[in-house]
Amino acid sequence: MIHTELREIVFKMTDEEFLAFRRRFGGDNDRDGYVKWFVDHPEKESALCFALNMPTQAERFASAQLSAADAATLSERHARESNQLAAAANTQAAEANNQAAMANALSTRANELALYSLYASGAAALVAILALVVSIAQAVR
Repeated sequence: MIHTELREIVFKMTDEEFLAFRRRFGGDNDRDGYVKWFVDHPEKESALCFALNMPTQAERFASAQLSAADAATLSERHARESNQLAAAANTQAAEANNQAAMANALSTRANELALYSLYASGAAALVAILALVVSIAQAVR
């Protein structure tokens, strides 16, 4: 607890609450006197915090350290899970790229076959025209 917190607490107390606090904690200080006493006697923080049912600075620091450790553990777990998800996404992307490559190869082969079909159709048309010309020539003779 810091002196500003103590000041806020004791000045928010009703007179009855403050008298009960004085009886419980001891002393005959007024509100400002308790704050000054706390500043002058930091070794009494634990007793004062106990009387006010508040954590000491050391307890807050320990709690903050535990919270930081928990946050670091949680962050590490999230990083590990993110890496696993990224690895799975990379695997799926590689498979999609392989399938796209196969589709491109099939498309290229289909285009080649279509071109051969065009050549064959053109040749068949030429043969038909030639046959027609021959047929006309024979009919004219």
